[in-house]
Parts: sequence; structure tokens; C-alpha cells
Amino acid sequence: MISAIVIPLGLLTFGFGSLSCYLTFAQMLPPNLAALVTAACSVILIAAVFLIAKLSNWSHNRPVHPRRMSFDSEQRRVKSTINQIEDILGKQADPGLLRWVRDNPDRATLLALAIGAATGYSPKLRAAILEACKTSAGNPQHH
Repeated sequence: MISAIVIPLGLLTFGFGSLSCYLTFAQMLPPNLAALVTAACSVILIAAVFLIAKLSNWSHNRPVHPRRMSFDSEQRRVKSTINQIEDILGKQADPGLLRWVRDNPDRATLLALAIGAATGYSPKLRAAILEACKTSAGNPQHH
């Protein structure tokens, strides 16, 4: 129940913090570099949060409490939702690409971050991606 409040507030805090960082950096740097620096700071912050979470959850030898059981059922529900989203996206994507993403989730995440940063930094790349999306939307391919 508390996570239903904490997670959205955390996301809002992270979003407004990122916006304030961007606006601060935009006073010293060109807008595209300010966006890139803000994204890099966000990635570092996310990595630090994951590291702290991993270190705080280090001991796995504690007994299972009723709260933990409800957390496990919540995890199963989330995994089910993720699987449904994967199925929907799987119908649209290349099977070889999906296999690579499943086999290399860490590389896929880093690649997605790099593409996102490059797209935010380069107007030409952004225009090319938008044009490819428009073309793809106009000519849907069914596998």
C-alpha cells in the first residue's frame, strides 16, 4: 500500500530534480549538452540507488514473513504484466532482436540509453528516427 504512494512520488521527485538540473546546466551549456549531462547524472543516480538497494538486501537467509509473501505475489503479478507487454511487442519486433534482448538484458539497456542520449543530442538522428517511425506506422508489417 505504501509503495503505491512512494513510487509515484519518487518518480515525480526524480522528474522535477532532472528538470531542475537541466535548467541549471542550460544556463552554462548549450541545450543539447545540458540534456546529455542531465541524462548522465540521472544514470549515475539510478546506479547509486540500485547499488544501495542491492547492498541493503544482501542477506537472503532471513525467514519469510507474511509481508514477504505478499511481496512475492506482487512480483508475480508484475512479471505477468511484463510478459504480456513482451508478447505484444514481440508480435511487432524481429525475433532475432527479441532473442538478443532476452539473452543480453544489460547490453540492451545500455544500448537503449545510448540511443536515447544520441537521439536527444542529434537533431538529424531524431528526424531520421521520427521519419522511420512514420514510415513504419504507414506500412505495418505482420509477422
